[in-house]
Amino acid sequence: MTIAKLKLELPNVLRTEAAGACRACGVELARKLQRIAAVSQAHVEGDPDSGLRICVHFNPSKEGKKRIHILAAQAASQVLRRREHVVLTVNDAKAAAKRVRGCNGVLLATELSDNRVLADFDPNLILAETLVQNFSEAPGAQKDDAARASGAQS
Repeated sequence: MTIAKLKLELPNVLRTEAAGACRACGVELARKLQRIAAVSQAHVEGDPDSGLRICVHFNPSKEGKKRIHILAAQAASQVLRRREHVVLTVNDAKAAAKRVRGCNGVLLATELSDNRVLADFDPNLILAETLVQNFSEAPGAQKDDAARASGAQS
């Protein structure tokens, strides 16, 4: 049996830079991909600074690369159904991440740099605008496209 590898850039699969920096979303996506019969292994590699990737090991006689791309996009849609992301520009990322983690609806808060925090949250429990208004300590907080779309639909 031949095994092929396909590396997918997480920001491209999840459709936003902010979601692409979220290792938890990458792990959840990898778990969904491992349920596909042709996939023997899927894992996250890299780091948020240099870029996260999903490495998919699959049997090319069962599914082709194009089909794996399609299945990855479908799985990504399922992952993002209950999750959104916002990057907060703050003065002290460590302290801000700790405060953000304490919010109802925040699933994960990750320090991206000394002054940037990635908040992974459930949009049914808290809005991106609420996080930006309450936790951005410096100008320039950025919502990802998914959060903007959600706010426009509300």
